Amino acid sequence: FTFIILTHLSIMDDLFVLNEENENIFPGKEIQLKYFAHHKENFLRLNHGSFGSSPKQVMEKNKEIRDHWFYQPDQVYYNELENNITESREAIASFLNANVDNISLVDNATFGANYVAKSVHDQIIQQQVTHLQKNEPLDKIKIFLTNIAYGAVSKVYRHFFGSKFCKDLNIELDVIVLPYPVNAASEIIPPIIEALQSAKDAGYIIRMVALDHISSMPAIVFPLKEIAEICYDQFDVQEIFVDGAHAVGNVNVDLMDLNVDYYVSNLHKWLFVPTSCAVFFVHPKVQERNIQFYLEYNQSDEEEYVHPLESSTKPVSSDNFGFPHHPIISHNFNRGLGPEGSWIGTRDYSTFTIVEDAINFVKVTIGGLDKLMESNNNLSVKASKYIAEKWGTGIYPSLDDNPELCTLTNIELPKIALEKLKSNADVEEFRQILRKEYNAEIPMILMNGITYIRLSVQIYNYFDEYVEFADRVLQLLEKFQAGSN
Repeated sequence: FTFIILTHLSIMDDLFVLNEENENIFPGKEIQLKYFAHHKENFLRLNHGSFGSSPKQVMEKNKEIRDHWFYQPDQVYYNELENNITESREAIASFLNANVDNISLVDNATFGANYVAKSVHDQIIQQQVTHLQKNEPLDKIKIFLTNIAYGAVSKVYRHFFGSKFCKDLNIELDVIVLPYPVNAASEIIPPIIEALQSAKDAGYIIRMVALDHISSMPAIVFPLKEIAEICYDQFDVQEIFVDGAHAVGNVNVDLMDLNVDYYVSNLHKWLFVPTSCAVFFVHPKVQERNIQFYLEYNQSDEEEYVHPLESSTKPVSSDNFGFPHHPIISHNFNRGLGPEGSWIGTRDYSTFTIVEDAINFVKVTIGGLDKLMESNNNLSVKASKYIAEKWGTGIYPSLDDNPELCTLTNIELPKIALEKLKSNADVEEFRQILRKEYNAEIPMILMNGITYIRLSVQIYNYFDEYVEFADRVLQLLEKFQAGSN
């Protein structure tokens, strides 16, 4: 039976079969052996969300491209690289319903956060300084992010907008405190509305709101489209940045339907691209605003405006003008969003050139994103409920009250953990021992005195791994309780 499955892995109707409990779940153990045999053996790899993984054939293609660079780098640089990256941009643009001109490839979601924050910061400073030069009153400006924003993204925004210099220019960074635990993702909406209403009532211009699509720790699928519409329609929010690090390959993403200004998502987490590669999207409406901004703030009365493309060594369509510039300025400066990211100096660009290979693994080998999500979600629900019942704890948000599931769930550790894991240091020690001595990997977070795990499911996982994991955690907690850790 296993042989039949493996030899028909490209025929998804044969692979995506009902198991003994009438659930559509891929045979993770067989898939692990065939496509992910490079994983450490006898190790419970339940943290796909942090670093992702790539199947054998995509990794082999990546190696082939890297070897080709070392074989003849000049040929790659002058004749192949930009075209290959453009093909990747076209593939992911089609996958996410976007125009290729609005898509760039970057290293990771944190890079995308830097991209946006620096651009917005520079614009705000230029506007405020212009007010000072003209003896005009400064605008009152607010930038918002949430308390569960990814730690690195939070640091990016604190760096660019939390300084005394910004405060002196009436630029304030505010953190929206979201409740947790929550039973439903919709519970995070009221505090967002309350914070924006308070800023609006106080006369602030809400320049930017930074949101997650799926937050990291704890993992919550934001009702993103609803929140974005509230931001734009009720509070005149000028721009929205979305950290979608965990989204592409995990949930359906339609960038034009979401209608947010900036969106970044790792492709190495859930779409099987090797580390590291992320898609960075800038909505056409941003391009239009930036052109107007440039015309207003970047020409003096004595100088005639000169379109930057006129001085480019590789001219491209003027349609590519108006995007924020790549944080690393290099030879492709002023050539548009995609080309600027296609060369930022000598480095390994191989992962930027095989996005289509990873997409084809999803479309052809697996049979499509919908089948991947259905299988992963089914296993996620089954495994999460088993673990929560085994431990006598809860899942937050509840799996029963969410209209959109993803393959990341948050499960409270057994009650004994309340006594033994009282600090972040305790939690980190517990996780280290679990990794080194119990051959299991899982992220954990201590919130409001309670420790939660973030469980991941990917196509190479199977139910018995989660049964074993639940037992290993209980064993380690008993060891902690006995004081023999």
